[in-house]
Amino acid sequence: MKLLLPVALCLFLAACDSAEDRAEAHYQTAIERVAEGDAQGALLDLRNALKLDETHLDARRLYAELLIENGSVSAAYREFRRVVEAAPHDVEALRELAGIAFDGNDTEAAENYLERALGYAPDDLDLAAIAVGLAYREASRSGDDAPMQAAVQEANRLIGLDSGLIRARRVAVAGAIRNGDPEAALALIEAGLAIDPEDRGLQNTKLVALNQIGNAESIEAHVLNMVAVYPEDARTQRLLVDWYLAEGRVDEAEAWLAGRIDPDSDDPLPRMIYLRFLSEVRSNEAMRTVLRDLLDSDPLAPDVAANEDAFRALLAGADHLAGHTDDAIAALENLLDGKEPDIRVDRIKMQLALLRRAAGDDDGAKTLVDEVLSHDPGQMQAIKLKVEYLIASDRTDEAMLALRSALNDAPEDPELFTLMSMVYAREGKATLVSDMLARAVEASVNAPTESLRYAANLIEKGNLRSAEKVIEQALHRNPRDIALNRAIGNIHIDLRDWPRAQADIERIRALLPGQVALTTELQTRLFTAQEKSDELVALMNSLNATAQGDLAAQMALARGYYAAGDMEQVYAKLNEVRAAFPDAPDPEVFIAMMQLDAGDSPSAIERLQSVLEAYPETESAWIALVAVVREYEGADAAKIVSNQAILAIPESRNLAITHARSLEELADYEGAIALYQTLYERDGGDVVVANNLASLLSMRRDDPESHAQAYKIAQRLKGMSQPAFLDTFGWAAHLAGETDEAVRALADAAEGLPDEAVVRYHYGEALAAAQRLDEAREELSTAADLLRNSPDAPPSLVRDVDAALAKLAP
Repeated sequence: MKLLLPVALCLFLAACDSAEDRAEAHYQTAIERVAEGDAQGALLDLRNALKLDETHLDARRLYAELLIENGSVSAAYREFRRVVEAAPHDVEALRELAGIAFDGNDTEAAENYLERALGYAPDDLDLAAIAVGLAYREASRSGDDAPMQAAVQEANRLIGLDSGLIRARRVAVAGAIRNGDPEAALALIEAGLAIDPEDRGLQNTKLVALNQIGNAESIEAHVLNMVAVYPEDARTQRLLVDWYLAEGRVDEAEAWLAGRIDPDSDDPLPRMIYLRFLSEVRSNEAMRTVLRDLLDSDPLAPDVAANEDAFRALLAGADHLAGHTDDAIAALENLLDGKEPDIRVDRIKMQLALLRRAAGDDDGAKTLVDEVLSHDPGQMQAIKLKVEYLIASDRTDEAMLALRSALNDAPEDPELFTLMSMVYAREGKATLVSDMLARAVEASVNAPTESLRYAANLIEKGNLRSAEKVIEQALHRNPRDIALNRAIGNIHIDLRDWPRAQADIERIRALLPGQVALTTELQTRLFTAQEKSDELVALMNSLNATAQGDLAAQMALARGYYAAGDMEQVYAKLNEVRAAFPDAPDPEVFIAMMQLDAGDSPSAIERLQSVLEAYPETESAWIALVAVVREYEGADAAKIVSNQAILAIPESRNLAITHARSLEELADYEGAIALYQTLYERDGGDVVVANNLASLLSMRRDDPESHAQAYKIAQRLKGMSQPAFLDTFGWAAHLAGETDEAVRALADAAEGLPDEAVVRYHYGEALAAAQRLDEAREELSTAADLLRNSPDAPPSLVRDVDAALAKLAP
């Protein structure tokens, strides 16, 4: 009993301390740990404090602040929200929430928290910086120059009061770059980096400014400095490699990467980056050879020995690229067998998920994604793949929540901005799509993929000059990129800027002498647009020698001769191609196209059938054959051919669409819908498929469920410029009872397609629903007139128009 008494006494005394007292003790210990630089220990104490007392706001606030310093911004956001739920007037928490929401592109939440915070602290400079950032962002979206310049002016005023206002500084920098003053931008950036040398946004923007100036030595020095600042960041090392490649210094890039590998270190990253470089720049087979030698060596290098599974997973990826996908999947599954979840295992699971998806096993890929996220909710690759699946299934709200959370933790990840643009595209928010694509370009520092995607968006909206600027900035960093060079050449031709288009072609010839097919394609397009037939023929003759052995270049020459009307040279060239490439179907398909142009459909059909007997997987031949059979033999015969086509190439999207159109022509609408549903499930981002499916659901079915599905699918079409897409969206909106949306979209559709009776009918019905009856009668009467003058007027549409007019009879 003497031994038990002190224990009992201790238990009694401990019980006298309240949970609140113990929580406070943990909080005070956390403060001491922070002062000592032990952030992880402080986080542990704060978790204990909050377990004991969830209402301890000081502990929760400090916990959130430490989470931000630790890079867990999404978790910090949740904690600050709990603070303001308990203390709605807490300006500090509201300020943090507004800033995090702004950085994560959640404009609605940022405006909400900002407004609340300004109510309690109207003169707070941090809040003013967020406000000016929101103002600049909104002005950029609308393209309104006056408020944009006002925001830049205010941002400069704010950083004059407090140089540490990073959000205001970014606005000032963006304004300077937009105004074509990269030197002023550099001065602002350098001042910001003096305060925070690791600010990734400023580091990236400095590279953009230096590219605008064009000082090669400064660019190289800056990228090397970025590598020193972010030594473990693969994207930064990739920037340097891209720079060397852009300058044509491939061997130097390879030597630099190889030199980063420490033979005594177990860090796998330098060798991984080097191996991926080999795959991209040398060849996939070169990387496979080096990897096999590494994994067969005895003993293994320290980094390979410590991370053998990761290197074997990389080899599996190389095997997949070499066409051995089943073997690659089996290798990854073998690596995972019996392994408990950890960071490395999760990475291999995500690689396996990507391969399963590539092999068409979406269910298997989704299972792996869910497994990884259950173990690590912040695993970025899993989040991205999950978001892709959410977007594909039109669960855009869930996708947006996941993306905003991910952007809080990775605010400079271009892939996240690209995914967000896909969400906005599904929702039909065209301005926000462009904004996110622009942010992706910025975050990637003008990388080719992101720049081409944004430029395509701008071109679709008719903004060729803006697209030109985007591509030119990307070319500063990647002057040898083939896709960028093709894009800028085509843009200048479309702008009818002949001197610059010719300069583009000459630059490609100098930088990329092996790209004969590309320069031929652009030069042919240019001379054709200029109607210079003599120059076109001369070009074809001059290229004959250099194009030998290059099928694409030879066919480009044949097309050039055809464009110039020199049929003798066309057939001479095609005969040369036949002799040089006896197994290529291209010449026969081209001759069939010429026969079609000449009106000789029977000969074209015979030739195409002969091509397809020998080369049944020639997609272009099938598409041409369906078209000519439809014109020459009718819809029933075309359906038979299109069905044969999808049996020959079942994975072809183009042939599936061709067959669906054949089914529509024969009024087999359910068959067409089923086919489009399959295509939509395969790729929900295909705008043409989405348009056609929504159109059929809204026009060929009468049930509310189908109409609701049509309206949901058609959302992405409402921001488009194509009248046909606007007609689909407008009619779906009308059936869904969204009259205002319907009228706006169908007005534009009717303006763009004034002679399409069905479009005028749709617009008339929408006007009638809006009680604009006189205008509705006028549109419906126009539709009726168009139908009376059409020999192929669909009887069902005639009945619908007559019935609609009867309803509106005075």
